[in-house]
This record gives sequence, C-alpha cells and structure tokens, in this order.
Amino acid sequence: NTGKINPIQLLYTATPFANVFINPYPTNSDTLDDLYPKDFITALPKPNSYFGTEDLFGRFSADGDSDPGELDGHDMVRNIPEEDEAMLQPLRRDDRDSFKPQMPPSLEDAILYFLACCAARKVRGQSNQHMSMLVHTSAYVVLHERVAEMIEEWISKNRATLEINSSPLLTRMATIWKRESQAVDESITKTKRVGFEDLKKQLGAVLAGLEVPVENGRSDDRIDYEKCPRTYIV
Repeated sequence: NTGKINPIQLLYTATPFANVFINPYPTNSDTLDDLYPKDFITALPKPNSYFGTEDLFGRFSADGDSDPGELDGHDMVRNIPEEDEAMLQPLRRDDRDSFKPQMPPSLEDAILYFLACCAARKVRGQSNQHMSMLVHTSAYVVLHERVAEMIEEWISKNRATLEINSSPLLTRMATIWKRESQAVDESITKTKRVGFEDLKKQLGAVLAGLEVPVENGRSDDRIDYEKCPRTYIV
C-alpha cells in the first residue's frame, strides 16, 4: 500500500462510440489520457419500451453462429429507386438553382401512408398530439423550398380525391395501409390495429390541419410545437 488512491475512471453515456473520436494523447504529450474505461465496460439492459436502431436495422451476430433470423430488424425500411432519387435532386451541384423536383411514386406512397397513420391516430383518440413527417432530400436550401412547394401542390391537387370513396388514390392508400400494417408483428405495440374503413373517416380532418413548413436556418416558416397540436410534413 503506497498510500495513494487510485483514481476511478467512470464513463456514463448513451453514446459509447463518442470516445472513438477523442484523441487519447494530450497535445505535446506521449501519455495516454483517454476517457475510455481501462478496467471494464458494461452495457445497461435495454428497457422493454426502448426502440432503437437495432429494432429497425437488426445487427450482425457477434460470433457468426447465431441464426440471422433472430437478429433481423423489423420490416420498416423502404429503399428508394434510383429513378425516384433523380426526380428529387440534381445530379450535379451546379444544377441546383435550375433544378425543379418532381413527385416520385415512392414519395406519394410515403405521404399516403403518413396521412393514413395520422387518421389512425385520431381514431385512437390522439388528436391532441403532434404528428410529423420529415422529407429531407437535399442539403440545399433552394431545394427545401421547391420540394415543399411540390408537396403542397400535390396535396392541393389530390385533397378532394382522397375524400371520395373508391377513388383510385384512396384505393391505393388502402393497399399501402394493409401492406405496411401487416409487415410488422403486432407484438411491438399495445395499441390495436385500425381498419381502413375506420381511419378513412378521419382523413378530412387530417387534411384540414395539414401544414408543410420548411425547417432550416434561413426559413421564416419554422415548425412550432409550443402551441396547439400540429400535423406537419416538414
């Protein structure tokens, strides 16, 4: 016993990989001074209510022997076709000012599903809560504004059609709702599934409250969750 107290390194964080970006050597020194614990590291158990990236994307087996099916994420991610991508962003940076985005089928499907989800939440009694969808296709501010205009035009053009029984667009929404609702096991939530016949009665209310703000550092039309419940496509 030298009489000295050994310091205890304690790191308590929700982002353990942040230490990867820390320089373990102070400036002009060869002495290791890292935040990463030198003696042990332990992971806290995941709460039952936690839903994170592993649930979405799955993970690889650490030993390579586990059944991959047990490590798969939920069927929630949809890949966007290259032709749809080309409709939303220019191939070259220099074309951004003259580029005019067009509504691709995959974004139409996403908007239809979002509107159906909002209607389903109203059926569940969640009308007093915020409902938001984020569309982010480019880092360029000028394209944020044009994509917002494109979405607003699409909503305006199809608003009446979405409230007509058996219209092609409403039938398409019903197909999307059935497909996506059945893609994920019911066990991930305690809420009951909502049938399309019930949710379509709320579509008019969803569309009436729908807003399409632009959220970036230059925008004057920012999102605002401080007041009444909002329904946003941001």
